[in-house]
Amino acid sequence: MYSKNSDKQVFVSQENKDNEVKVTNNLNVNLNSLNNSLIIEERRITLNDGHQLYLKFISTADMLQDAKDLSLGFLPYSLSISLLLSAIVSLIYSKSIKNNIDEIKNVTDQMMQLDKNVSLVHNSDDEVGDLKKQINELYFTLLKSIDDLELKNKEILELEKLKYEFLKAASHELKTPITAIRGYSELLSQGFFNDENQKKMMLSKIQTEVTNMSSLINDILMLSRLDSDDLIVEKVPVKMQALMKDISEDYEGLLLKYNVELHTDVEPITYIGNGSQIETLISNLVSNAIKYNKEDGHVYVHIYSKKDNMIIEVKDTGIGIPLADQGRVFERFYRVDKGRSRIKGGTGLGLAIVKHIVSYNKGTVKLHSQLGEGTCITITLPNKS
Repeated sequence: MYSKNSDKQVFVSQENKDNEVKVTNNLNVNLNSLNNSLIIEERRITLNDGHQLYLKFISTADMLQDAKDLSLGFLPYSLSISLLLSAIVSLIYSKSIKNNIDEIKNVTDQMMQLDKNVSLVHNSDDEVGDLKKQINELYFTLLKSIDDLELKNKEILELEKLKYEFLKAASHELKTPITAIRGYSELLSQGFFNDENQKKMMLSKIQTEVTNMSSLINDILMLSRLDSDDLIVEKVPVKMQALMKDISEDYEGLLLKYNVELHTDVEPITYIGNGSQIETLISNLVSNAIKYNKEDGHVYVHIYSKKDNMIIEVKDTGIGIPLADQGRVFERFYRVDKGRSRIKGGTGLGLAIVKHIVSYNKGTVKLHSQLGEGTCITITLPNKS
């Protein structure tokens, strides 16, 4: 054992008794010193005559001084190595931080331009990685909010456009009967007609225009209510056979006027919904089927159940709808033959109201028409009663 301050001595003992080591006084060992240690190595030697000797080595060392000297000797090297390692680690870490900061700056600059294809690379689970992840989540949430706002804004613009077109068309439609009423009334007030029959004819025309205008106003109000987002209607059981009977009775006069026959086939269905809406829906379909029919024509109304739906089918043998107009007949104020529609008292809102009622009740509407042969409109309404 190497020791700078050690003092090595050796002595010979003839035997080893009771695990004791004999130490002579001339070994210069201070057994009471805390700084000295006994390092003993014992070897057994057999002589030629058979006797055995025990060779023992004793070394004294100042362990504290050795430790101090050793520590002071290695201290400059350990400090240098520690400083070098610290500098290397700091350089690597600072370079990593700088790269991450540069990436965040560049990507956020692109994010400010609302580039939807850009995001931060999240490749670590440390604080910087968590920051990148949070920035990405915040950016994607912002993009979704912007998309939602753009969609809402587009819907609002389309709604405003529809309202403008509706008001424009409504004012035009109202202007027509008002102009006619004004003209007839001026002729009567100025005494152009002395004959009583002529006066009655003028009054009859005024009454017709007033009726048309009243129907138009009612239809406009109906559409306004259906367009309202907060519209709440009472849903009650509606007996479809009884409802169809009432509608048939209401149209007896119109059927006679146009010489058209109405045929009904209604299953005993109870529909859970708003009776007024369903009555308006069927009435508008039946009214169009009668007015735009042929002489001695027929109108067929078939109401039946199919799975969890109620099917309303109204078919006529009328003039039919040109293929080019079939996609627009449910638009507001759209008329295939504008002159003929006004003569027959149509407002141009009947089928638009039908479409809105069907949409409000989560249903579907289909139209099939053949020019010169007739039209069939099929309504499907959910009915889980």
